[in-house]
Amino acid sequence: LTTSSLMWMRTSPIEPGQTAVILGQGIVGSLCAQIIKERHPGQIIVVDAYLLRCQIAEKLGHNNIINVSNTNSVAEVKKLTDGMGADLVVECVGGNMGIRSFEQAQEMLAPGGALHLIAKYQGKPLPLNGDKFMNKILIAGIHIDQSREECLQESAEMLTNGQVKISELVTHRLPWKQLPDAYHLLYNKPEEALGVVLEWDV
Repeated sequence: LTTSSLMWMRTSPIEPGQTAVILGQGIVGSLCAQIIKERHPGQIIVVDAYLLRCQIAEKLGHNNIINVSNTNSVAEVKKLTDGMGADLVVECVGGNMGIRSFEQAQEMLAPGGALHLIAKYQGKPLPLNGDKFMNKILIAGIHIDQSREECLQESAEMLTNGQVKISELVTHRLPWKQLPDAYHLLYNKPEEALGVVLEWDV
């Protein structure tokens, strides 16, 4: 996931000093929010609906954290960007909740901004609003010249030198025999769990 996140963030069109918004602070969103720093944005805004994930984002050093359970994320992004909106919005929510997140992402973008789709969705088709998306860019996936093998090496270095932190993402450690419990915990209680490590008997 770190390698993919590195490749996604190097695909995202952003210039130094611009504003990036990362929607969703699950494992992928958290990795992307850390890796986008190498592009030298002026500010990074992270967004999630769960208090746990917002708290983890704070531990990782993010200053602009929006909890959408008690804040209007679109209004807050506009406030943090002096009414202009974000130059880049990275959509990492996905699933059924990602449909609403995708709608909000369009409203957060500044004119000429880019929306990068990373998450996978369920349910309804994504509602692309032609009026809101005028003069903006929509991209998906990975589009860089670097090979995955090269990025794998770089992402490993980021993990070992602490540029990308993952210990903060681990909320539970369970014996491997409790694999079903780990799955149900992540699926049914995302407000309580993020990264679950299975410990193996040696």
